[in-house]
Amino acid sequence: RVPELVLQDALLKAAKGDSVGARASAEEVLKQNPEDAMAAKVIADSYFAQKQPDRAFERLLQMVAARPNSAPLQFLIGEYYLREGNRAAARKAWESAKTANPKYVQPDLALAELDRVEKQPERARQRLGAIIEADHNNVTALMKLAEIEEEAGHAPEAMAIYRAMLSADGSNVTAMNNLAYHLAQENPDEALKLAQQAAEAAPDSPDVQDTLGWVFYRK
Repeated sequence: RVPELVLQDALLKAAKGDSVGARASAEEVLKQNPEDAMAAKVIADSYFAQKQPDRAFERLLQMVAARPNSAPLQFLIGEYYLREGNRAAARKAWESAKTANPKYVQPDLALAELDRVEKQPERARQRLGAIIEADHNNVTALMKLAEIEEEAGHAPEAMAIYRAMLSADGSNVTAMNNLAYHLAQENPDEALKLAQQAAEAAPDSPDVQDTLGWVFYRK
């Protein structure tokens, strides 16, 4: 059967709570493509849905052992390690994913976030900086870098990053909103323009409404 359709069948069964059926379809996909990370995720999630985390990790480890150089599978098992609170194992898996495929960006993003959580902002900056140097329009990396600068109290640096985000994606609500919040102090007119654009794009966002109110107050 066509793997793409079998995978959709697995996802539909999972959505309906049919863990056994979802797992069976996903296993069928893996027989044809042993590195299909989405199928692997369906299998792991099916075990977690049945309150069998040990079985989930057992199966994931089998997949990784069969394909140790699969960056997507290494990345996936790292996500589950982090989900269970095992940061050390998650870091090791993501580093293995990066070794398997140096051009695979997801492990670097995940490792940077782990560095941030573990209070190692400089290492996170270096990882994110390398991603952005290779791809100036990587909005996810820019957003993570902005979060680090915000936490450090580096408002000018964060604002510069938000402007870079808007250059890459002019409709990014988070960048518009956060930049407007900072600009409210020194340039309320520009801040108002950005805040109104954000409010048009996300009228039900409490964060956006809060920023808009703050800008009106400053004016």
